[in-house]
This record gives sequence, C-alpha cells and structure tokens, in this order.
Amino acid sequence: MGIVTALVGWSGGPLAAAAPEPTQAHAVLELPGEGFTTGQFGASPETANGTPPTLAWKSPAFVAPLEFAWSSISRVRLAPAAAAAVPPDAWQVDLATGGVLIGGLEAVDAEHVTLMVPSIGAAPLRLRRDAIVRLTRAGSPIQVVVPGTIGAWKGDRRAWREEGGRLVGSNALGGLCRAIAAPARACFDIAVAWDERPEFDIESAIGPLRMAALEKNGEAGKKTGEESYRIELAAEGELLVIREGERMARMTIGTTIPAGPGRLWLRAFVDQQTGRLALTLPQAADGAKPVADQTLAPAKPTLHTGFAIRLRRGSLRIDRLRVQPWTETEPRLVETGGLGSPEAVLESFDKAGGSFTVSDAGEQRRVPVQDVTTIAFRPDEPPTRPAAGVLVGFHDGALLAGRILDIAPPAIRIEFVGVAEPMRCDLGRIAVLENLAPITVTDLSGRPGLLEGPGISMPGCLANAAAGAGLAWQARAARAANPLAGSPAPLRVVYVADADAAAPAAASAAGTGPVPGMVRHPQVHVGPGTPVPVPPPPTPFPGGQSLLFLKTGDAVLCTVLSIDDTGVRIKKDAARELVVPHAAMRAIELVAAAGQQLSKTKADRLLMLPRAQQADPPTHLLRLPGGDYMRGKVLALDHTTVRFEVAGSIKELRRADVTRLIWLAVAGDAADAAAVAAIAADRKPADVIVRATMRGPEGLRRLTCLADRVSGNTLGGRSGVLGDVTVDLTHCTALDIGPAATAVVSGIPYAQWRLKPAPVPRALQESK
Repeated sequence: MGIVTALVGWSGGPLAAAAPEPTQAHAVLELPGEGFTTGQFGASPETANGTPPTLAWKSPAFVAPLEFAWSSISRVRLAPAAAAAVPPDAWQVDLATGGVLIGGLEAVDAEHVTLMVPSIGAAPLRLRRDAIVRLTRAGSPIQVVVPGTIGAWKGDRRAWREEGGRLVGSNALGGLCRAIAAPARACFDIAVAWDERPEFDIESAIGPLRMAALEKNGEAGKKTGEESYRIELAAEGELLVIREGERMARMTIGTTIPAGPGRLWLRAFVDQQTGRLALTLPQAADGAKPVADQTLAPAKPTLHTGFAIRLRRGSLRIDRLRVQPWTETEPRLVETGGLGSPEAVLESFDKAGGSFTVSDAGEQRRVPVQDVTTIAFRPDEPPTRPAAGVLVGFHDGALLAGRILDIAPPAIRIEFVGVAEPMRCDLGRIAVLENLAPITVTDLSGRPGLLEGPGISMPGCLANAAAGAGLAWQARAARAANPLAGSPAPLRVVYVADADAAAPAAASAAGTGPVPGMVRHPQVHVGPGTPVPVPPPPTPFPGGQSLLFLKTGDAVLCTVLSIDDTGVRIKKDAARELVVPHAAMRAIELVAAAGQQLSKTKADRLLMLPRAQQADPPTHLLRLPGGDYMRGKVLALDHTTVRFEVAGSIKELRRADVTRLIWLAVAGDAADAAAVAAIAADRKPADVIVRATMRGPEGLRRLTCLADRVSGNTLGGRSGVLGDVTVDLTHCTALDIGPAATAVVSGIPYAQWRLKPAPVPRALQESK
C-alpha cells in the first residue's frame, strides 16, 4: 500500500530526547545522531545567488559561531512562550504542505484567502487558494485537539513535551490521555511521525476505570471489562486493529511499517452504539477504502469520552488529532459542510456581514458563517512536503513550510509555501524550526568522538583550525572546524567503545602508549575488616625502565637517570633527556613490584605530621622490597645509590633495594595547582590544555599537555614538564579539554599520600 514510504524523512532528524529544554537564554539546536548544542542565533544575511543562508550558531562552548547548512541539522527548538490570543471567530486552515494556521478570516477572493494570525505577527497573511486543503471553523462540531496545548493531557507527562502545538514523546513507558467530547459515532483523524519506527497504541472511547489508571501512571493496568477501540503499531512494524469487550476481535493490516523514519496518517471510525471500529489510511494508494472494519456489539451501549496514546518504545510525535462526527454509513468524511451542496464553490467572504458568497449550479447565494463547519478546497491527500527548507512551528500550533531568506536576531525572514509575500517575524514567536531536506553531513578525517559539556553533545572529530588557530572540533554537521582555544566551558571528548579493543601499540617515545603495571600503586587501607585481595604478579617494565607519575595523574614510562635538587632527570628515548621538577612529581615505581594493603594504624602513622616537623616536613616515602616504608627526604639518586635523610640522619641505600619513591604533599596545600601550572607553562593563545585518558592492557593512564595540532589519529602538543608529546587517539577513551583538564579527578595514583598536620593540643589552644 505504500503507507509510510511516501513520507519517509518528513521529520528531518532525531528527536534527541537527551537534549535539554530551551530557555529564554538559550535555544537548543538538535543535530543528527542525537547530538545537540544550546546557544543563540547569529546573523545570517541573505545570499546574492538566492541559495538559502547558512545557520550561524553561537554556542557557549566555542568562542566563534558555528556554521551549519540547514540540511545538516535536525531542528532548532526555542523557549516556550504564551501564544497570542486566538479570536473567538477563528478558523483553522490546513495546507497542502501539511501546514496549519489558526486565525481570523479577513477576506476571500478568486486567488487568495486572507487570514489574520496573531501568533505570527500583526500583518495579515494572503494564502494562495491552490495551497489550501480546507477551512474549519472554531466552535463547530469538528474539534482540533492537536495542534494544541499539552495542559489538558494527563498521564506520563515526564516523557512528553509540547513542541509548537505538537506533542512529542521520547523513550516513554507510559502515555498521555484526556477526555474528548466526541459523539457516539466519531472519526479520529490522526497523524503521527517518528525518526526510528517506534511501538505505540492509540485508544479511543475509553471508559472511566481505564482512564483513572491512565491518568495515574500512563498505563491502563488490569482489564476492567470496559469496551476498547485500539490501534497498535507492534514490534517488527505490524499494524493491528483491536476491538475488545467481553470478547476480542483482532485484525492485522496486511502491510508492515518499515524501519527508519516515517509518518503515519490514519482515520479511526468509532461507533459506540454498535461497537464498530473501522480504519482507513488516507496516505495509502487506496486511502478511501477501509483496511480494517470490525463490529463487536457492546454488552451495554455507553458513551465514553477518553482518548489515549501510549508509547511502548522509541520516540513519537503527534502532528494532528481532529475529531468530528461520523455522519455517513460507510467510513468516510463529508468534505464540505454548510455550503448547501458538495458542488458549491466559495467565491468571497463578507466579514462585516458575516457571510460567504458561493456559486452553485451557475447561481450565487449567501451562506451565514454560523452555518458552515468546514470548507474543502481540494481533495484530502497526503501532505506534499517541499524537497528542502524548514517547517516552522509557532507557539499556538501554527505550522508553515518555507525557505529562510535571512536571520537578523531578533527577527527572521521566511518565504512560506502558499503565502503570497515573504514574512518577517520575531524569533520569540517561533517554537521550532525543523529541517525538511535529506540530512547531509561532513565526512570526518579523524577518529569519531562525541564532544560533551554543559549544554552540548556534538558528534565529530578533532581537527586543525584554519590559519594556525590551533586545535579545533569538526562537528559532523558543521561546515568547518571551530577552534577550541579560549573556550570557557569544561569539555570532554568521549570515544566509542569499539576503539578500546584495538591492539595496543608499543609505548611511544613520549610515553603515551599502553603502560604495564598501571594498577600496582598501593592503596591506603581505610578501615578494619576490609578483605585484602591477593595481588597478581607484577608485569616487569620493558627494558629495565621505571614508571613515573606526576601530580596531575600523568604516567610516563622512562629511564630514571638521577635525582638532585633540581628534580628528576629522565630519558624518554635514546637521544633526549629532561629534568622533571619536584613540584610536578607524585611517585616513581623504580621496579615493578606488587602493591601491599596497609593497615589503618600504619597508614595513619605514615601520614601524620607531628607539630615538631610542620616547619620542615618530610617530603618523601621510600618503599623497600619487603614492603617496609621510610619517611624522610630524598637527597640524591644515581645509577647505584639512593641518599635519604631520616630525622636528620643521612642513609645511603642500594638503588636495587628501593622499589618506590613517593612525593608527599600536605593536606590543603597548593601543590596540585602548582603542578598544573608547570605543565601549562609558556602557554600560547592557540594552545588548548588537554588531559588524555588512555587504555592499556592493564588499566587506564593519563597524559596532560598543551595540544596545538592533530594529524590523523595523532594529537601533538607539549608539556612544560615533559617537553614535546604525542597522543595516539586510537588508544584514548576520553579527552578532557580546557577547565575540565585541570579539574580534580578521582583515582589519581598515589594522590592519597597527603600528610595530615597533627592538631594543636587543647591545652595550648587560645581560650575563647
């Protein structure tokens, strides 16, 4: 039947349930792949060649605006606002594009219908008659429920929101319900859309017991014995029509709804007097013919007014819900009501006189407005969406398709399909701008990741900014990469899990490859009774190297040459030596050795700083092969000997007898901040401070640097402590950027070794 395929892609992109709600300060730009970023519109002037302008987007995560083609985004959602008051004599206009307008009728002539729409602006809209499907008078027996507000709906409101008069549900396990004063014989005209085929059911004529359960938690609960008229889109795209009472009649429609994006337009004809439920699909090839027609006589004919839609899986948007009397014997609607005959043609409208002039069989006559419920201008067919452009949703539920001409905040100018003249309207009147074109995205040159931060979740990859502006983020939907330098936002790039299974490479010269023994650093015992696991045998470091840890959590596999007053001299490769200052040091595992669980008593003793030593505290812990610790100061280390001061006495130990050196900090000092400052020394404007988290065969490790370039999957930069460094992004699980790279994180090796100054005895404390 082609039920859905004719409208695949109408909705344009993901519903992005994880995106935040827009506010007065920030709108929300939704991107393909469930990405989003909050921000504001930038200026987008009209182009000289008539092509649509790009979207300039000011995101708080970037200093410069992002630039998108409208065809590369899903939608922009703007802050909720109260809709302008609709006049009591309002009319709803349904357009061939699927658009809807609600306003006061001003005039009708041979080519146009003029409407005053308060939600759009103060100027009247001249609509081309050939673009109009029907006019429906407010207050007539025809009820337009959607577009409309969500206020009258009850149930699972946590997972549903109102978006330009439409109802949008995401990942709900319940649904919405409300009372609709429908007659005993009624037609429910419903249009729904989705980005990936969901599972849901729609039920009408619901009794009070089922409604009470639905209002409470969005589910009907146990069977109540009440009559049920239900349509379900089940797993695997099966469309079911179910009529249930004392017995059940179940019918499967002979067409499977395909996976992927789509839209479904259906009309459910319900006769509560006879128990009849019929379904037509107007967008199918033979849309006037019922695809299901079931009659199951009710035990007791009763008029019930409940209506519900329950979302079982995925996301769903309700674009339309119209309820009108079913007056014909067969399941079909009367296209024109009140003009006297189906052949009557509308000629004009006299607003002052409150009447229409129609021509019928060659004669003209007047028809009072109150006698007219709906006027059909053309057959009711599936909407014909434009091949490109946007669908604009206003706060009162008005929808118009068109082409953006320019944006000069706070105004936007749009050429709407079916409207005679381009319109300029305030952005504050708009609830949503939705892309109608097939999605086009940028091919990524680097490893794909997800940039996350406050108000942003953006698929893309690292790239080089133009004109030597340093490191940048190439959003999959953006036209160019945006520099990351100068961003005040704490950002993080998260990489997909499949890359973690990549075969680890050998450690690079910068010490950025997977490092054996990462998890062997000792942990302080925090209380009695804690089980002590048996540590696995340590993996020796390759080539007789040692593992050096910085206060930032960075770990470097290197050869330790010596220690003196200036710092720790190391060699990272065959040709390069450097000195790591003491201020940046956390620990050195000179040889691979298993960790040892310490008792709380021993840990407290090692970390307690007596008052007598607080003026000149110990700076190091030295660990011996048997697990014993010495507390003091490292004076020097060379290839054979460690000189260590303990309580004023200098001891010389064989280097082979020392497994670890730990640099002690005092609780509350600024040592960690000083270490970060050392790494970020000589920072240039285009530099971006980055902390890379990498996965090796035995655990995670970190490396912090000032990144300024990327080549393929290799991130390059420098460290004020380690010099030039590179990071293989194929081993990365995450990159913390900017303020996120300097934030305190848990799990830094040896960070628990902080001296705690002994309290002043009570007798020596000053009296209050």
